[in-house]
Amino acid sequence: MAKIDRRQFVKSISVVAAATAISGVKPTVSMAQEKPYSSNASKTGNIYEVYALAYLQGARSKLARALYQQGWDQDVTLNYYVWAAINKKIGEVTLIDSGCAEEAGEAYRRPHAGATYMHPKVLVARLGINPEQVTRVIMTHMHGDHVNGMLDFPTLYPNAQFYVQKKELNFWAFDPMVQKPAFKMFLNKPGVDAVAALAKTPRLIILDGDQFVGPEMEVLLCPGHTPGLQVVVLPTAKGQTIVASDLGHTFRTFTEDLPSGIITDIRPWMDSLDKVRSRAPLENIFPGHDILMATNFPKVAEGITRLA
Repeated sequence: MAKIDRRQFVKSISVVAAATAISGVKPTVSMAQEKPYSSNASKTGNIYEVYALAYLQGARSKLARALYQQGWDQDVTLNYYVWAAINKKIGEVTLIDSGCAEEAGEAYRRPHAGATYMHPKVLVARLGINPEQVTRVIMTHMHGDHVNGMLDFPTLYPNAQFYVQKKELNFWAFDPMVQKPAFKMFLNKPGVDAVAALAKTPRLIILDGDQFVGPEMEVLLCPGHTPGLQVVVLPTAKGQTIVASDLGHTFRTFTEDLPSGIITDIRPWMDSLDKVRSRAPLENIFPGHDILMATNFPKVAEGITRLA
């Protein structure tokens, strides 16, 4: 009798269960074929450099919005980022999130006196990246400040494929629940529609759980903040590094066990937090909005810092 790989068996059962659980929601199917990728950076030498690109700087918020139930009377400054991961061995670039296109970016900026907005494409170019180098764009989740840039990105980066979790796309694009006020305030219909339209082409890869998407680059499904948030795990000179996006808005999330004030489901979020912390040291886990990513790491150019 053949020996069963228990881990692979559990993963396969989980995929079936997840697919079965989605009922009454229009299914999404990717037309693209994915490549098999290795998971051993030490053998292949695929080491990434990771950069934070602050496309909106100086937004003001109550701490409670960024850290669950903490500091209702305390003001904090937050930045909005996209991230770039450059594989120096083969020269390809992965962008993580798309930020906001011009109209939405200015709408986010206007309520914050002194805040500045710059289209993410300007920062990508400032880092010396040619559009043709961008081979993938990973959407961590589909809140407006992370997905509205999809109005531009498929055209700006013609060689890129785009990655989203099935649970995330099905919820924001097809689930009637998003019309309820608690969710609708975070729905960015232009960005969501742009992703849904891309699903009809070979350029959108719709993932169902944890998966390698590039050389030694893995995404982990981490629900809680949204139903299908994913984080990006990749090897850097500092060791395993995770772009965690809004799994936590600030670094404090990862030491204090508190999500942001914007949370869909706290119980799975806690599991997601433990999952991420088991994969990289705390100093190599990067949140979605902390200003410290712009102030406490080496500055490469205006609005750009090197995280790892």
